[in-house]
Amino acid sequence: MGKEVSTGIGHNIIAQGTKIVGSITTNSDIRIDGELEGDLICKGKIVVGQQGNIKGNVDCTNAEVMGNINGKIIVSGTLSLKAT
Repeated sequence: MGKEVSTGIGHNIIAQGTKIVGSITTNSDIRIDGELEGDLICKGKIVVGQQGNIKGNVDCTNAEVMGNINGKIIVSGTLSLKAT
């Protein structure tokens, strides 16, 4: 099994009902329950919640996707796709 990488720093959350237009770069984990129109580069884990929607490319270490990603996704560690 792959080892999950977490920086131990606080997590970022884009809440449901929030829309961000632009790219995000973070060294810590992030959860998207809202909308992101732009690229996401994350050195930790991303979680896309059931209502989460990303229109852009994603580059991360680990990912758990329950929502939608419309773009290319590059995961260097573990990718988990949930049936929702």
